[in-house]
Amino acid sequence: MLIKLGVLLDFGRYSNRFDYLDEKYLGVEIGDIVLVKIKGRLVNGLVVEKNICQKNSNYPNNFKNDSISDFKYLSIEKIIEKKVFQPSWREWIEQMAIFYKVSELKMFKTAFPPGWIGKSNIKTEISTKIWINLNNDGDKLKYKITDKQSLLLEKIKSQKGEWQSKLIKLGFSLQQINSLINKGLLRKIKRPKKINISLNSYRSTSLKREIPILTDQQKNVIRRVEVMKSGEALLLWGETGSGKTEVYLRIAESQLILKKSCLVLAPEIGLIPQLIDRFADKFKKNIFEYHSNCSPKYRQLVWREILNSSQPLIVIGTRSSIFLPIKNLGIIILDEEHDNSYKQENPMPCYDAREVAIDRSKRENIKIVFGTATPSLSIFKKAYLEKKLKIMRMPERISSTKIPEIKVIDMRDEFKRGNSKILSSELLNSLSKLKLKNEQAII
Repeated sequence: MLIKLGVLLDFGRYSNRFDYLDEKYLGVEIGDIVLVKIKGRLVNGLVVEKNICQKNSNYPNNFKNDSISDFKYLSIEKIIEKKVFQPSWREWIEQMAIFYKVSELKMFKTAFPPGWIGKSNIKTEISTKIWINLNNDGDKLKYKITDKQSLLLEKIKSQKGEWQSKLIKLGFSLQQINSLINKGLLRKIKRPKKINISLNSYRSTSLKREIPILTDQQKNVIRRVEVMKSGEALLLWGETGSGKTEVYLRIAESQLILKKSCLVLAPEIGLIPQLIDRFADKFKKNIFEYHSNCSPKYRQLVWREILNSSQPLIVIGTRSSIFLPIKNLGIIILDEEHDNSYKQENPMPCYDAREVAIDRSKRENIKIVFGTATPSLSIFKKAYLEKKLKIMRMPERISSTKIPEIKVIDMRDEFKRGNSKILSSELLNSLSKLKLKNEQAII
């Protein structure tokens, strides 16, 4: 009896499925990321099929159905990751591949963290680093050393040795370290160091956050979301500064009480840190970020944490986060939904995270909230014309600060009046008064 496995490989023009054997009896299952050889190269692939077959007695490494007697199957080299998806998630991704007219492998590769499919780039979690220690044979009295070098020696002595990289971060230069090594007072050796990647990237703070008093419009939105049926969608059309982020926090809190997870999407990576800090200040734990600025290893760890976690969690990320296999997902929140960054233009598949979120919410009965101050045309059409989304308005700003006045200047009129510059006369006049008003301008 032999176990034949169908492995999706990003190899060649069409990235087809290739068959391999589990001759090493590694216990490979559907959903595993494995290391295989193809044309002498080591590549990572995804196991999507498993068959148990009988050996042909005449040809030990052939199956009875194979027509070519000298055909040989290669064996799986190694398991990289065990069970990276659930069957229902795989079915959804395959449906997405059909909808966006791309191969299964392209859709899986888009959804997975980088490094799981394609060229093998196995990095050990243990790397070799330089360790600095005192040289007991050295004579300190023999040499004249500076105050900084003396401080360096005391630091190493108190710690009984230290990593060179950490000493440099503490303000000691490589020149100071090497000088003491040349004098025989220090010695350096290469030692293995385990790389620890923290999943909590937010800043921890001991400051107690004041819980803001909600406005009436905020309370109305929160009540509306709480009575929404699973699978329903809501357009939260709120003025800038109306307190939409606080609404997101309260909605997430109600979902966590129900033991359900939350997914919060932002269009730009630059918006993630402030969302992470706001959510971390309130909930303290089980908050993860996921976007292209995170390292491949970090994203793989987040994926594994999501699969293994039995606790409800909050994930904050950009458009690719919509594919994360979050269990018991209660709500998806898309902040600034009008932003074009939610749509991937290149490479294929050219998906729109808003449309993918709607499809996922219907499939898994998840509530969805689209937050914006200026709705996109597609969401506006779904809400007003097709009546597929509920609408809640938040027209009032929380602060008393007035909305800045905006003037539109027709530069054609400026040209007719003899102004051939790229800036209007009114703007130039306003800029000239900045010094008198002690103000600044951004152009």
